[in-house]
Amino acid sequence: GRSVWTPLARFSSVVWLQVTGLFFALIATFLAQGAWKERAAMHLPLGSHAAEKFYVLAVAFVLFAYFCVSNFVRAWLRERR
Repeated sequence: GRSVWTPLARFSSVVWLQVTGLFFALIATFLAQGAWKERAAMHLPLGSHAAEKFYVLAVAFVLFAYFCVSNFVRAWLRERR
């Protein structure tokens, strides 16, 4: 039983990490599009609403991009074991 379930559990965990990494990549893509539309707000004072919106979008993009990359790295490392 162990020879069947161990590779199956490893495969399913790798696939799950890749699916969640793809989900994070999609969110990061939409956040990047929003930040790109608001990019002119970089030159405005920090107190303005448009600048705050741009920086929130940029920070959220970086966070979700990190989650995406870390999930694919974890899946790659788990696959190699």
